[in-house]
Amino acid sequence: MEQLTEELVNMSEITEYLPQQAPMIMVDRVYQCEGKGIVTGLTVRPDNIFVNQGVLTEPGIIENMAQSANVKREYEIKKLDASPAIGFLGSLSKLKIYFRPPVGSELITELQALKEVMQITLVKAKTLCGGELVAECEMTVLLRKE
Repeated sequence: MEQLTEELVNMSEITEYLPQQAPMIMVDRVYQCEGKGIVTGLTVRPDNIFVNQGVLTEPGIIENMAQSANVKREYEIKKLDASPAIGFLGSLSKLKIYFRPPVGSELITELQALKEVMQITLVKAKTLCGGELVAECEMTVLLRKE
């Protein structure tokens, strides 16, 4: 993967794209968002609600992937000036977690929409840390218009 340096959305703007508020925010940057894909970032901080014994736990890794999917949709909605929607994780499959990243790590999460039907999207997600695969899965994301 190429070096990611330019942010489309930074930490101070991310709450415009997520219904979650601190301490539940699990995405703090957007690097790319085009077509059916998005690339997000998260720095694992010691005060993160999902950190235990110096590493990000499995629920935190999954929440990062789910929130990345929601940021993708909200980014598109804002670009089109359409009404907001709330995303819900409908299902999670083919989940593999290879390791738990330590505090201070930067996670890079890549999502690709595989199929969209009405307000249901199937996405493939993978999370990397230092170029190593942390986790991968498929998720079904359901949307509800506000």
